[in-house]
Amino acid sequence: MKNLVKKFAAVILAAALAVACLSGCGINWNQTDEGVSVVVIDDQRFYLDELKLYIYETQYELENIYSFYIAYLYGTTESFFTDTSYGSSYWDYDLSMATARLIQTKVLIDYAKKNNIALTDEEKAAAKAACDETMPNLSVVLAKAGNPSEELVLQYFTENALANKVYNAFVADIDRTFDEEKMLRKSFEGVSVTAKTSYTETVEKSSTDASTAAADSSAAAESSTAASTETKTVEISAADQEKYRKQVAEDAQKMLKDGHTVTEVVAEYKNNLYVTVSSISSKALSKAEATDSDTLTSYPYYEKAWSMTTGEYAVIYAANSSKVTVGYVLHMTDDDDAKARADAKLDEIASRKSAMFAKKYAEILKNYKVEVITDELAKLSFSGSVIPETEAASESAAESESASAKESAAESESATESATESASETEGETEAEEAETETEAESK
Repeated sequence: MKNLVKKFAAVILAAALAVACLSGCGINWNQTDEGVSVVVIDDQRFYLDELKLYIYETQYELENIYSFYIAYLYGTTESFFTDTSYGSSYWDYDLSMATARLIQTKVLIDYAKKNNIALTDEEKAAAKAACDETMPNLSVVLAKAGNPSEELVLQYFTENALANKVYNAFVADIDRTFDEEKMLRKSFEGVSVTAKTSYTETVEKSSTDASTAAADSSAAAESSTAASTETKTVEISAADQEKYRKQVAEDAQKMLKDGHTVTEVVAEYKNNLYVTVSSISSKALSKAEATDSDTLTSYPYYEKAWSMTTGEYAVIYAANSSKVTVGYVLHMTDDDDAKARADAKLDEIASRKSAMFAKKYAEILKNYKVEVITDELAKLSFSGSVIPETEAASESAAESESASAKESAAESESATESATESASETEGETEAEEAETETEAESK
């Protein structure tokens, strides 16, 4: 599960921090913090007090993105940021991401000055409004960053807006034509039925064993009853596994046809001795996923789902990635999901913009000499959460898991991992995806 989170993290962070990647260019920030320079671009130095704002704002984004996983898998924010079981920690990732953001912003702002790109009065007012709206949530961020002045914080937001304007100029002429067949999405839902290999039951001990246990007990009357039973593991034969798997799969299909929800089907078999029934998260399937051999190894039911039409039900039996035969009960809800198709187009546009921006930015960056003073960064260590306590408490309550959510965790992981596998995780593509979302929505 933790491995999945690491993979999931790379993709989500790329999207969610993309706006932040274009955030805050303080050309003349307070050069305090003992004048410690951390980044040098050509002959201009940038100092630790400025970088700290980037660092803790990035941490704020991370904590919000992964709040569920922090609570469910790690227990504490500190455990999440300092875990090194997969190599570098998320705190190390925070530092490197924040530094990259600072460098990118400086370069984009310099590009704006050289190419006469500036904010209009309306855009400046919008940046001011964004600043006023956001700052109450960043109280801890600002405290850890050394409490920069209101003027500098506003500068952070204003220059963020200018950097985003440069970004939009870079990707303005992106190709917006599509192969409609590739954009087709078929939405389906269902459940998986996996036979258990054994179950446990409580049985009575033999009369001799029970009498002995009772005689040795200091509280004979009560202990006799407890000592007279034992837990026994019952193996389920291969033939019975097949029988129960088929029976439950067919019954589950009937329940879906009769109008029961996936959640209701899963609940029906919650305590079944012979099978485990899990939900297959609602999925908007593409042809690429349904025909990719590697994907089908983990999701063998995709191929069948792609062949189905709206309102159709089907049951197939196939081996999963662990070579265990599973019954998959499928219900095609929409064989041409218009919303999912539109979302796929937005995702494709975002991908194209990201690639175009990364290419143009790389060309511009060649004109600058950049130095990062890593020794100074190495002195920084994780120092606690940056989410205000009231906000954290609210989020914690919202994240409380229900039993049904836990039961469907495996399928949720599968859906996430599938999305992850199809996403690019290169550093160039990390730089700008989320900044495009609002522009894309407007274009639609």
